[in-house]
Amino acid sequence: MGDRTIMETAWSFPFVGLVVGAGAAIILWLAIAVGLPAPVAALLAITASVALTGALHEDGLADVADGFGGGHDAEGKIAIMRDSRIGTYGVIALVTITGLKVAAITSLVESGELIVPALSFVVAHSGGRALMVFIAGWLNPATDTGIGHTAGRPSTRTVWSSLAIALVLCLLLLPITGFIASVFAGVIATTALGVLAQRQIGGYTGDVLGATEQVAETAILLALAATAAGSE
Repeated sequence: MGDRTIMETAWSFPFVGLVVGAGAAIILWLAIAVGLPAPVAALLAITASVALTGALHEDGLADVADGFGGGHDAEGKIAIMRDSRIGTYGVIALVTITGLKVAAITSLVESGELIVPALSFVVAHSGGRALMVFIAGWLNPATDTGIGHTAGRPSTRTVWSSLAIALVLCLLLLPITGFIASVFAGVIATTALGVLAQRQIGGYTGDVLGATEQVAETAILLALAATAAGSE
């Protein structure tokens, strides 16, 4: 039991996303209930989700931005990603991704009932974590050390199980237009990041997986915001 790798349990990642998304949704509801403006409520909810995960995925996004933006070759990029210090690219990535999330959630709050952004949080977090598993099943680890290597490779069954759970959650919680938009956006964003990671460092690391969750989560939220705005 102690020899099991993280990726052997990766089928459950969407359920972790469900819990984190539900926590963020509760904070959003409470903030709106006490009369806070939608952007403030959105930022508080996003901050809550960061606190629940210990900023694990945000840290990965910042490291990837610094490494891909600052390194001259794969070895140099990975060395930068392993540096605990954050650089300019990392700061810009975090500010941009947080701003996009706040804008998307604000738009969802202002476009209709509060249940819409609440469910969007759940879907985005679940989908983002399922797509992490997809990346780990698609690419090879870029190094022989680090979380990307020690986490192990998910089996094909694990990858499809994780994706299936996330898809069922999306289908149950979203209207068909939102379901199609979120799936399309999440897959396109994840594929683009995967191709970039392969070209930059020859595969994935733990940081790439964290960045995947952030990019996919944001893409899904933006797609849902666009769908909601278009239906008005």
